[in-house]
Amino acid sequence: MKNKYKFRIIAVLLGCFLISIVGASAKSDKKLGLHTGGGRWGFRPAKQYHDGRPRILLIGDSVCSQYSKLVVRELEDTADVDVWVTGKHLNSSGLHGLLTEALEQGKYNVVHFNIGLHGWSDGRIPKGQYQPLLKAYVDVLKEKEPEAVLIWASTTSISESKENPRVLDPVHNLTIVERNTIAAKVMKQEGVAINDLYGLMAHYPELKADRFHWKSAGSAKMTEAISQKIRSALSKESKPFDSEKNQISSSLR
Repeated sequence: MKNKYKFRIIAVLLGCFLISIVGASAKSDKKLGLHTGGGRWGFRPAKQYHDGRPRILLIGDSVCSQYSKLVVRELEDTADVDVWVTGKHLNSSGLHGLLTEALEQGKYNVVHFNIGLHGWSDGRIPKGQYQPLLKAYVDVLKEKEPEAVLIWASTTSISESKENPRVLDPVHNLTIVERNTIAAKVMKQEGVAINDLYGLMAHYPELKADRFHWKSAGSAKMTEAISQKIRSALSKESKPFDSEKNQISSSLR
């Protein structure tokens, strides 16, 4: 009887301990704006980290969420890939703080990023502010990861409707094109590499799944281009790799 009583006490204490861990993790996720429990948005750390292996960070929206799994698989023998999938746009409150905290999860050799699709709605980004807001975003990347190779990916197209995804939205897709043009100029001025996913996927309208997203074959096309860009960046990288920061924050595992 005494043993049974002791077992119950141990079980209760263990349960409280596990709840405290989950609570701490959830608090950390909320702080980062990263719902790592399987939601749409979240910071997705590499399944395993290897000493001396390059670290990659992919940043993007739901389109990134689609291709990121394929990129991770494509580079699994080359690099450890973290992913931050976010619905934030350039004028979102607290964006820079979230970006900073995500970047602090590791010393990255390459950061491949896109931020554009969620800012197309009218009023989200004030007129004339896209360029300075994007410049400020790049400044954070450079400040926090001064040794990383930065690669910006252009935002892919917006279609007219889910029922007719091959036809581009005559109004909102124009916004995407204009902002991609502005962004390309910013990247050239800042010395950031460009991965023109919009231009690439313009050749494959049949691979559009809905207004914003792509079929698996479309994600595969983007994965090929992204992986090639990252491999090229790694092959040209001459800076020494610091394995001391090659660890992710334990609260985000």
